[in-house]
Amino acid sequence: MSCHTCHSLAAQALTCTSGCDTRRRALSRPTYPGERSDVNQPGADTAVDPTLALLTVEEAARRLGIGRTYCFRLIGSGELESVMVGRLRRVPAEAITEYVARLRAAQRATVQAA
Repeated sequence: MSCHTCHSLAAQALTCTSGCDTRRRALSRPTYPGERSDVNQPGADTAVDPTLALLTVEEAARRLGIGRTYCFRLIGSGELESVMVGRLRRVPAEAITEYVARLRAAQRATVQAA
């Protein structure tokens, strides 16, 4: 698959290090059958399918505009609902809407009290 040895040695290079004109694509993890390519591919489109009933923690964090670690903190504290599907943790799509509604209500109450 490589035109010469430098391509296999410089796997992350975008151009050949020996000076040939071969342009290379950065290697990424292969996609397996049934796997959503938007979740694990670097630089892939970050849009989440709005019809999904259960989201990964990463997808939920992306929808909320927060980091993955903070999303896990919200789940751990019970502020954001999650369910286990086998060994996988998933966030129901409506749990995000409910969490945002609670945030908005709390903010409105704080503003009205002031």
